[in-house]
This record gives sequence, structure tokens and C-alpha cells, in this order.
Amino acid sequence: MRRDDLTATAWFASRAFAVGLGIAGLFLVFRPEWLGWSWLADLVGGDMGLIAALAGLAFLVAARQTLQVHDLRVHSAATLEALHDLLYGKDHRRDREAIGVLLTSLRSEDRELRDVAHKHLKRLTGQEFAADADVWDAWWKAHEHTWSRRTPDAS
Repeated sequence: MRRDDLTATAWFASRAFAVGLGIAGLFLVFRPEWLGWSWLADLVGGDMGLIAALAGLAFLVAARQTLQVHDLRVHSAATLEALHDLLYGKDHRRDREAIGVLLTSLRSEDRELRDVAHKHLKRLTGQEFAADADVWDAWWKAHEHTWSRRTPDAS
């Protein structure tokens, strides 16, 4: 699931595509001579109107399926996000991003900024390392993919 699937642009694009398919389907149903498939009707011994109606119906079904696929993607993303929050905590993504920013701040020339970053790194991670950026970077590289904040926020 890509985050792009949850944007307003993706919603409008899926609706526009479905409307296009629907219009094409209705056009085929009501204007069968547009197809130029009279040779197909002669070949199968059928009515051109029936062939056009079946083709139009196929377009209408495809339009409906397009809408359902987008809705399914949105509901799947919401379900996965809820599961993610349940497993790792509500602010897991925010905390992971904050750790990256705090690690960068540990390398600052400003002593006060380094101290604040160190304090919050200890609070977020539960680790008691010294204010050494190399130590914290090494720890984060080793635990970045498995880290989760399991302790309550002790500001």
C-alpha cells in the first residue's frame, strides 16, 4: 500500500477513470453502430445491438470494479494503520522521525542543543548512552528496523 493511494488526487483519479469507463459503456449500449462491428454480428449470426450491449455492460462492470478497488485500498490502509498503532503505539512514526532529527542534533556545535537532543533520545529510546553521536548512530543503525517504543512517555 502506497501513501499515494490515500491522497485526494488518487480519489479523484479513480472516480474520473470510473466515470470515463461508464460513459464509454453507455455510449456502446446506446450507439452500437459507432463500433463498426457489424462484421462481427454477421460472423456470429447475432444482433449488433446485443453485441454492443454486452461490450457496454463489460465497461460498466469495469467502472464499478475500479471504484471498489480504490475503496478496498483505502480500507486496507486504514486497517493496517490501526494495526500498526496497536502494535507499536500511536506516535511510533513520529517518534522514529524524531530520533533521526535528534541524532543529527547531537552533532551540532551548540552545546545546549546537544544536551536537549541527548535528553530526548534517552527519553524516547530508554537507552542510557553518553552524549556521543557515534555511539547513538551505531545503536540506531543496529536497531532502526526493530525499534519500538514500549515504555510510557516519561517527560
